Amino acid sequence: MTEALALGAKCLDDLDVARGDRAQEAMRGFAVPPPQTAGRFLRRFCLGHIGQLNKALRQVLLLALSLIGVGEAVTLDFDSTYIRSRSSRRQGADRTYLKRYALHPLLCFVAETGLCLHAKLRRGCVHTAKGLLPFVDECLRRVPKGVAVRARFDSGFYDGKLFEALERRGVTYLCGAKLNPRILGVIREIDDWAWVPCLDKDEGEVAEFGYRQADSKVFRRYVVKRIPKNDGEQLDLESGAYNYWVLVTNDHTSGAPALESEHRHKALVESGMRELKENFGLEVLRKHQFMAN
Repeated sequence: MTEALALGAKCLDDLDVARGDRAQEAMRGFAVPPPQTAGRFLRRFCLGHIGQLNKALRQVLLLALSLIGVGEAVTLDFDSTYIRSRSSRRQGADRTYLKRYALHPLLCFVAETGLCLHAKLRRGCVHTAKGLLPFVDECLRRVPKGVAVRARFDSGFYDGKLFEALERRGVTYLCGAKLNPRILGVIREIDDWAWVPCLDKDEGEVAEFGYRQADSKVFRRYVVKRIPKNDGEQLDLESGAYNYWVLVTNDHTSGAPALESEHRHKALVESGMRELKENFGLEVLRKHQFMAN
């Protein structure tokens, strides 16, 4: 089935094409199963089988990362994406804000190599951060011991419980922060002399401040970037003449411009998700049963 996906199969019926290639069968040493047999095989999967598969994959990834040599540190990029479902009857496929039925998996990539470290399928209607903490734990277990971990998230994962969990595990993180009136109030109090230019952008300035979430006792380091609004762009009372982007981090050694630049380059994870969809079958989740997919 993996071979068929690599060749562009969109459904199990496409296995009939691979079955007709006798040269590949001779090289492979066994025949491709009929679509009906492959479907019955997938439908037998349950949560226990998925756990066993994840355990095997963890051992393979630990060995692979050890062989390629990830060095003393590794950067993990976390994100989620929507996988469109062509049928509303598919288990877990919910109608989303995109006005279409979809599944909503979590994904983790190694930034230095582009390797997809882990993936977890979820229902379409779940919140972006649903199930993130156990997913992060599973990802950390796939990193060789002794390797320092740096984790990057967008604002959809902004949560004090996540930060506390990462701090307990000694993980350095950069996470986009959601703007609210309290944070905007703090930003407006930053003096003009405290703003410095962005590292690798022609426009924009960066500053930093300390902030404590309403449900937390910990003051954390926040970095904010501002860019003047364009002529004709709608102004508002809260943000004034600027657009703001904010991130929170427990890195107290790097400068604010370097942290802003690093977090902005997390957007490269989009190319990894696109590659999974276009070349590795992530877009092809055609079985009606959730565990089969």
